[in-house]
Amino acid sequence: SALAAMDPQRAVEWLENSENKMTHLPWMNDILAGTVTKEWARRDPDAALAWASTVPKSQRMGALTGVLGTLAASDPARASDLASDLEPSAARTDVIGQIAEAWAKRSPQDAIGWAISLQGADRDRGVGEALNGWAFSAPVEAASYVDEISVEQLGGRAIASVAESWA
Repeated sequence: SALAAMDPQRAVEWLENSENKMTHLPWMNDILAGTVTKEWARRDPDAALAWASTVPKSQRMGALTGVLGTLAASDPARASDLASDLEPSAARTDVIGQIAEAWAKRSPQDAIGWAISLQGADRDRGVGEALNGWAFSAPVEAASYVDEISVEQLGGRAIASVAESWA
């Protein structure tokens, strides 16, 4: 993480080194790629995204979610567009939650509108995290919104998300 923050290119070289024993474990490879892109995206999100799209499949999801998680804080609309291209997975659902929560801090109704447009676990996680983010900064407004919208539209965890953040 520290190396990627200071010198992303050097972190990439370390990650791509065939003698690096840490990258021989598939799950570790994915985590390391995510860590590198997360830090790199703070400096240059376009370069981090370009690299993430070229890495081997064993690193791709980690690399893309690292970029998108960081990008969510500065440009959630762009991050949401890019997340829609990810293959369905637990990692995609996690990054959708990160995007929704970050977006809700800037524009809660836009974040919720986007999250409602998703399907399945992505939708549930996105709506819950968007409401969580909104309720953290403006609990009364988030609760009022939940009161006006049907539970079917927002999903079963909507009220719990607002209540947990408010509490």
